[in-house]
Amino acid sequence: MHSDPTWIVVADAHAARFFLRSRRGEPLRECLDLTDSAEVADRRHDPVSDVHNEDVDDPNGGCLFLHRVASEIDRAVMQHAARGLVLCAPPRELGLLRDYISSSSRERLTCELASDLVAAKLPAIEAAMSHLKA
Repeated sequence: MHSDPTWIVVADAHAARFFLRSRRGEPLRECLDLTDSAEVADRRHDPVSDVHNEDVDDPNGGCLFLHRVASEIDRAVMQHAARGLVLCAPPRELGLLRDYISSSSRERLTCELASDLVAAKLPAIEAAMSHLKA
């Protein structure tokens, strides 16, 4: 089922791209691009951090960067009154994002795609979304 407007989030463990589609048939508009490079750098140089390597996974098997992405998803969905949400990420990251987003955002989830398209060009992402009817 398709709802408008729709946020489409394409992510992996190190990057996320946020697209907004106002209405079905309109092209995607890229609104936000996040990477974990600043987070990794901050944690490597933090003298009081308990982290002694470059690993950005939390002790419970999650990913700290994906928590940040989930927070941005929640903010975007609420701030822009989105009715639909599409998540596209590799299987592990997709499951974690689904777990990390708020229940309100989860209720707007209309489609999921277990695929790594974060580095793909816009036409490839558009094609994947059209196959999902998203």
